[in-house]
Amino acid sequence: MMATSTLRISGRNWIHESGVTLAGGSWQLPIANVIDSRPGIYAEATDNTTPSTLFTVNLGVARRIDLIFFAYLKTRNDGAITIEIGNDPSFGVDLHLINGETTWPQDNTVTDNWGNTTIGTYLDLTYQAMNYPRFFPLASTVSAQYIRVSINNSSDPELTRIGCFGACELASTDFAFNWNMTFLDESIETLAVSGSAYYDLRRRKRRLNVAPVPMAEATAYGRFFDLLAYKGQKEPFVILPFGEAAYETRLEKVGLYGRRSSAPSFSNPFTTYYNMGFQVDEL
Repeated sequence: MMATSTLRISGRNWIHESGVTLAGGSWQLPIANVIDSRPGIYAEATDNTTPSTLFTVNLGVARRIDLIFFAYLKTRNDGAITIEIGNDPSFGVDLHLINGETTWPQDNTVTDNWGNTTIGTYLDLTYQAMNYPRFFPLASTVSAQYIRVSINNSSDPELTRIGCFGACELASTDFAFNWNMTFLDESIETLAVSGSAYYDLRRRKRRLNVAPVPMAEATAYGRFFDLLAYKGQKEPFVILPFGEAAYETRLEKVGLYGRRSSAPSFSNPFTTYYNMGFQVDEL
């Protein structure tokens, strides 16, 4: 697939910087677990009352923030979330407020493949297969020290879970690029001698392939090289192939949280046009 759009890649996740503290809520698995880059290491509330699922982040100093994200936010599809961002520790004045958004991404009300009518959110099996990511790009950059997250998930019989929370800048650029996405099934098949196959079941993960169309050398180095050089395999990041408002309802489907699966390479080196591609595997 090809598109001319805004490709957005997250910068440093300020949650991982020194001096960051988290407080608030009531957790049987500690809220500090959201600092871990692995979505499978999560915080779990003691109950689903709002006071138990509220937490505050102190970044230590004011940081430039373009994106709030959750790599794993396990709630019911009718849950709601409020995110306050500012420099007032009491949150009397907010620089940015995300108020009452659904914890599940919004989608059109449709009938799924099994004849069930949804309530305007992603289908249950679809969102489960995606491992419950949630992205909240801000309309404009804010410089803030404090973040407060409040989750209303009172109707859920299962406890609220939060894995890998992030607050970061976004590097973005507009250019034509080719992309495709595939699902990887990491289940392991074991064949018994003269017997049936056995499977060690593991979740499916997405792989996003992105490459700009051939571009002039000056454009490649001036607009795209930095994005490739900055992120690698060690540090996971968020990539959002589409930044336009028209794609808001599919943001979690086209974007993902992962890490580079291969190093960038130059192609067609005998001309002044280059094609630098990269691949991101979901965590």
